[in-house]
Amino acid sequence: MQTSALYPKGLEWKNYKEYWDKRLLNIGGEMHFALESMKKDDLKKIFIDLLKISFKEVWQNKYDIGKSFYENVKKSVGWIKLKCKEYKKEGISNTLKKDFCEIENKSKETYHNIELLYKNFVTLDIKQKKRVIIESVLYVFTFIFFALLTGGGIDFEGGAPDLDLAAGKIVGKGAGWHRNPLTHSLVMALGIEFLLRFSFRLIHEIYKYFPEEHDVIWDKIEQFVKKYETISIAGVYAGIAIHLIQDSNLLTGGFGERVKAYVWLPSMSDNAHQAILATNAVASGGIAGLSMVQNKKNKD
Repeated sequence: MQTSALYPKGLEWKNYKEYWDKRLLNIGGEMHFALESMKKDDLKKIFIDLLKISFKEVWQNKYDIGKSFYENVKKSVGWIKLKCKEYKKEGISNTLKKDFCEIENKSKETYHNIELLYKNFVTLDIKQKKRVIIESVLYVFTFIFFALLTGGGIDFEGGAPDLDLAAGKIVGKGAGWHRNPLTHSLVMALGIEFLLRFSFRLIHEIYKYFPEEHDVIWDKIEQFVKKYETISIAGVYAGIAIHLIQDSNLLTGGFGERVKAYVWLPSMSDNAHQAILATNAVASGGIAGLSMVQNKKNKD
């Protein structure tokens, strides 16, 4: 049974259960077919290759982000040096006038770009407008969903970093593993990114093995993963960043506020523990922001 729509039109409510029972059975059969086909091509090798690809993607992405950050810092330093020379040569007053003119021109350019986007949106037909709105909402929703999922919900308590509590209970350590350098740092975000990328690569791989005529739901999942992979990962880093900055008490009590100390680390002051949490939070948040910027450049 090939299904070309997510929701069939004209189907009476009383027939929905029977319809979905058959459809889910068919979906399960297609998944079984794909997995059996993968086994013929050496399932173990496929998994190992996907693990290698996922690791390489994480490393390459962080390298690109680090390179981009370095280039931006270099440009900023160069700009500051240039401004210092201009202030010295042309005087502060004349240079500030020139700077304000540049800011005004940039503001006008930004306004013009926004106006152009709006005009382009207005010229779209109803279907195109609907698609743009839905995609925009899904981008925001996906980002928020992964941020809340990894960060620990609305209050950002629990989440991925606090899985060390559950792990401690399982091995009989209680809260002895809580707030260790692996879970309450950038390492946790990198680990989740790796798992996500592996999961996405696995979905892509399984998709190749579905029968030619398959349920449209597999096409929708494949399209979603392709389109929203980067924003999902950015959401993970944002969630970890918010959780860690909250744990640092930096926003509520400022620098010097007492915090729960890291375990597995040498004895050090509260300030040092707070600084480690805050540094990892800033790094994670920076990666989230740069990932979104990088994604926009790739789309453009």
